[in-house]
Amino acid sequence: NRSLLQQLDSSRNRLSLAEDKMGTIDEVKSAEIKRLTQENAKLSKEAKSGNEKYELRLDKMRNDAQKLKREIELIKEKSEQEGEKRKSTIDNLRRTVENQRQQIALLKEEQNKPSKVVNSARGDR
Repeated sequence: NRSLLQQLDSSRNRLSLAEDKMGTIDEVKSAEIKRLTQENAKLSKEAKSGNEKYELRLDKMRNDAQKLKREIELIKEKSEQEGEKRKSTIDNLRRTVENQRQQIALLKEEQNKPSKVVNSARGDR
């Protein structure tokens, strides 16, 4: 009987120690769960903040891209207008040069024609 009582006592002591350990383990688990929950909340908040910052940057980049696109279109239009002006100026200069050539040709023809005054002067002599 004594041996059984000692075994029973020993078993109760081990059970008591095991229960104490389990309580400590549960406390550690509870503390760890609490810590992980807080960390998760913090990371979620940072992720949300990061996403908002990312979205803001993305919106800014989109707006900048639209502005650049508009600037490019304006430059193209201006370039086309300037090209048309240059073409018009070149056409005007060509016409001017052609008119001057015609005037020069007419002047040469007039110089080569014997004038009536000269002929009459020869006739008088």
